[in-house]
Parts: sequence; C-alpha cells; structure tokens
Amino acid sequence: MASSLNSQMVLVLGGGGYIGSHFQKAYPSKNFVFVGHSDIKSMQSEFYTKVKTVLNLSASKLHASKEESRSANFDFPVEILQQFSNHPIKWVQVASYYELQVPHGRSDYYSLDKTDFRNFLIEMAEIKRDLTVTTLFLPHIFGGNEAESRIIPTLKKMNNGAEVFLGSENQLIPLLHVRDAVRALHQSLLTEQKICTPRPMWHGQLRDLVLILTKPSTSISRVHFTDTLDKHQECALEYPDLLEHFSPTLSFEQFVESFRNGDLE
Repeated sequence: MASSLNSQMVLVLGGGGYIGSHFQKAYPSKNFVFVGHSDIKSMQSEFYTKVKTVLNLSASKLHASKEESRSANFDFPVEILQQFSNHPIKWVQVASYYELQVPHGRSDYYSLDKTDFRNFLIEMAEIKRDLTVTTLFLPHIFGGNEAESRIIPTLKKMNNGAEVFLGSENQLIPLLHVRDAVRALHQSLLTEQKICTPRPMWHGQLRDLVLILTKPSTSISRVHFTDTLDKHQECALEYPDLLEHFSPTLSFEQFVESFRNGDLE
C-alpha cells in the first residue's frame, strides 16, 4: 500500500508543528518535502510540476492573532494551491474536529479560517477537475511533545494533586495518540474517500474520562468544570465516515494503565 507513494513527490505544508514533526520522524522518506511559509519564495515553478500530492498540516499556533491565524490557515495554503495549473493533484486537507462545531457556534479564528479554506478548496475542486480532495478530520491528539495546556497533561497535574480547570463536563472528547494520528495521515494520502475521520481510541464525555483516570487518592473536588455546555462543545456532532482499514494500535486499556503508571509518552 505504501509503495504507491514511493514514486511520487508529496508536498507537506506545516511539517514543523506538533503533528508534522511526528510525521517527519515516522516517514523520513526523501519523497516527502516539508515546507513552511518562509520557503515559498525559494521554490521554483519547476518544483511544483513534480508534486503529485499535497498534505496540508499548516495551522496557526495557540493564541494566534487574527492576522496570524488567517495567514497560516488560509493565505498560505491558497498561495500553494495557486501554484498548480495543468496536472492532476491530490490534496489531503487535515482538519480538526473543532471545525465540525463551527455550524453550532464556534467562532475562534482557527476554526473559522480553517473552515473557510476547506470550503474554498472544495469549490476549487469543482472547477478544477484534475484536483481531487480528501478531508481527514482528526480527533483530539495526545502524546509525544504535546503542549502542557492540553487535556492529558492537565489530567496528569490533577493526579499530582493540583487543581485543574476544564471545559464542560458533558463535552465529548474523541482521543487518538499522535503515533496513530500520523498513521492515519499516511493512509489518507492513499484513500479515495472524500471526507473521513480515523477511529478514535476513545470517545466519550469529559467527566467520564476524568473519573476513569482519577487516582483513588485524588479528590474529584480539585477538578473544576464549567457550569454550562458552550455552543462550541455540542454533543450531537455529525462525524464523517471512518477512514477505511484503520484502527488504533494503542488501546484505551493500555492508555489507562500507562497513564496511571506515569509512563505514558
């Protein structure tokens, strides 16, 4: 299956980020070319004629300004897309499950700009018949060098006796380890599905996850949930079809054991 990528160049946008850095380690092939926004000017037009597939991991950083978000999530991929003219291109658009919540009222720059670009991309595919698009929605990713502010490091602090502040206890959290996420990314380069999501390792309400991971010695009173379910934390989300032939290698049982033993990577 992976051999079908060996003879073509895959352009990876935003490969220096959290997920992208793990992807580079997992697939260090010379056929994967990783570029950032600052690299565009040095790339000759002849380079783009060699590219057959684009994997878009470009995303703004946490707490990015309105301008920074628009640049990373919309302007950069649009600029790349416009470099391709007359040969077939497969574009894999990596999306966050937060983007699914935009119709329910989520209004942060990240989600809105990413959704704007995905809509633009789909419109382009309708006009440009040699452009095929696969959108892969990723669940909440954890593991590796994830930011300390994210959910799993926060719950580790809880078990170490710290007070933690979380979102709505009813918020749905689909979980997938970053190693499995990059496997899903690689598989999305080969699938013909137009829109899909990898099967999460776990999917349930935030309060249930907290109760499962709480040590007996940890008081649940140290965990503070928001009082209400915000619009962007809707429970009834319509997820796309599952990515075919994909299943997580890290089971939820293994995850819980590693978390409790303090050796979760």
